[in-house]
Amino acid sequence: MTKRKNIASCSFCTKQRQLCKSHIQPRWLYRERGTNFKLIASDAIFEKSSPIGPYEHLLCLECEGLMGKFDDYSALFFKGSRWWPRDERTNWRAIYQYDYTPLKLFMLSMLWRAGVAKTDYFANVVLSEEVMNDLHSRIEKRDPGTEQDYSVMIQMREPHGGLERVGWSPLITKRSDKLEWCRFDLNEFSCDIKISREPTTFEPRVLLTDKPPLLVVTGPTYNERLMQFKEQSLARKERERLFREEQETKRSSPKQN
Repeated sequence: MTKRKNIASCSFCTKQRQLCKSHIQPRWLYRERGTNFKLIASDAIFEKSSPIGPYEHLLCLECEGLMGKFDDYSALFFKGSRWWPRDERTNWRAIYQYDYTPLKLFMLSMLWRAGVAKTDYFANVVLSEEVMNDLHSRIEKRDPGTEQDYSVMIQMREPHGGLERVGWSPLITKRSDKLEWCRFDLNEFSCDIKISREPTTFEPRVLLTDKPPLLVVTGPTYNERLMQFKEQSLARKERERLFREEQETKRSSPKQN
């Protein structure tokens, strides 16, 4: 008889079942990047070789299947970006064909999975119990809510010479509307999900709604962001070096009588 492993409480349904290798971010994301890519978290850059990306034993087969349906739709949506028309004057792309419910539930499920994950790569996603319970309820009931419930904005970066193999860890930050948003990087896309309960003041057309079109702005590439990150890191190290030299000078200077 085959011994069953990883029997534990499923993080979603809480039943004692055999757990799967659950992905917080969709599997297609890592298949497109290839086996060697960079994971970037906070102020550290480190190499990670993995064909399937970070995973944990979080969900049972049934709950993994539920999340997987949302992940499958997200793959169809984002891979269709090659047909999104671009306005050369404004850099906006207008998407007219998408299914709001599975796409929004994909965003909510990814946020919930990041909140429950224990992997260091998702350590910056710390959500309140109220938010986690609300996300769980919406996913369970297949209720995506309105555009102001966990508002979603999508940004597209034009890759140079193909898809850059770099992954930025999700991060919660405040945007210009003074509200908290969590950013997920999905290859050449950035997906911002509003965590704050207050409504955002951003232009309604840039929010994911059940009434197309959805406007997606084209932003900086991964390479440009990586260059900015390296420049900021070098500048910080230079400030630290100057501070140490200043402190050493003070210690070595003769005391004044």
